[in-house]
Amino acid sequence: MLVQGIPLNLHNCILLAGFSFAKALAEQGLSIVLVDLPDERLEKASGFLRSSYSIDVKVIGVDLTDTTVYRRISVEFADLDIGVLVNNVGISLEPAPIHLVNDP
Repeated sequence: MLVQGIPLNLHNCILLAGFSFAKALAEQGLSIVLVDLPDERLEKASGFLRSSYSIDVKVIGVDLTDTTVYRRISVEFADLDIGVLVNNVGISLEPAPIHLVNDP
């Protein structure tokens, strides 16, 4: 069972900034829900957080580019009291963004 005040880290939670957010929140004793692509790194990240910080970690492995997964996610969160939301979802732009300001 997950405790009240669950932070949520959406997508890309097992790499770089997303995992740093998860660790920082875990250090505060908050339970975490990790949402990311379903692969072994997600399980390793959740295992690390559980063992290192003695917190509850819920894992939801989904591909957020598939719009049909959002119904499943909403069902998974229906009974959770979300205290902090960290949305780390992003996309790459092709071609690269245009810089509107020229810095010297």
